[in-house]
Amino acid sequence: MFVDEVKAKICLVGDNAVGKTSLIKRFVLDIFDDKYIATMGIKITKKNFLLIENEKKTYVVFSIWDVMGQKEFKAIQRSAFSGSNGFIVVSDSTDKRP
Repeated sequence: MFVDEVKAKICLVGDNAVGKTSLIKRFVLDIFDDKYIATMGIKITKKNFLLIENEKKTYVVFSIWDVMGQKEFKAIQRSAFSGSNGFIVVSDSTDKRP
């Protein structure tokens, strides 16, 4: 059977300490760690899987970019967005900071 391949670059964006890295770890490694360690710069993780729908098989390769949330590093953030196919905006609705 013929298998298509789809590659996508997805960036997780949001303020620092909202859970971007935790979401990636849960999706890619199926683990949860509640220790906070700030992402410095950009961390890239890959997730590959086979999607089967109506006997059509598609091999999916996600390149997931964890982009640090500190507002002081806008230039690094903008360069990370180049070539992205999508974004996931992460926020913490319990954080009462202005």
